[in-house]
Amino acid sequence: MNWMGICEFVSVAETMSFTQAAKKLATSTAQVSRQITALEQRLNIKLFYRTTRKVSLTYEGEIFYKHCRQVLDDLDKAERAVSDLQSKPQGKIKLTAPITYGEQKILPLVNNFSQHYSNVIIDAYLTNQQVNIVDEGYDLAIRLGKLKDSTLMAKITDRVSRIKPNLIGNNAPQMVMVDTMHYVAKILLPTLVVGPIAAGNLPK
Repeated sequence: MNWMGICEFVSVAETMSFTQAAKKLATSTAQVSRQITALEQRLNIKLFYRTTRKVSLTYEGEIFYKHCRQVLDDLDKAERAVSDLQSKPQGKIKLTAPITYGEQKILPLVNNFSQHYSNVIIDAYLTNQQVNIVDEGYDLAIRLGKLKDSTLMAKITDRVSRIKPNLIGNNAPQMVMVDTMHYVAKILLPTLVVGPIAAGNLPK
């Protein structure tokens, strides 16, 4: 669609003045006149009756104005809708995490997040299986342990100690902390930005 002259046409139709339309659009009266003339030539119709004292719409101009006004209103709504997405998060986030860690650490964060951002739907799938987050459409995944080589983006968000049994004395099993640390990594799809769920919001 060729938008040339549309804004000028609507402004003249609403002000009934080429001069006032030019002021509204911060341009010259001559530029407005040229755009209207070019638009009329492209449509092969006369949009305005022009006299030295008055400007008024033709019948065709009235019909064209109604449609143009609706298009511009819809465009304005579309711009506001996109702007609202930046200021107020909304949409759906699909994530996966190991069962135990997910229940203890992730789900409480999800519940707290949902209370603050009710327009965001979070689909959390807890499993100890290594799901394919690209093929299965996940926005992010929480992983325990070292990550294999991957083209996905990863970031360390938490540290947990590994625990193993130690036999002492009469072979009674004891649990001792091991210095080796495991990393909990958040994996994001290469082209996806999750938004408010960031590393800073996860437990230390």
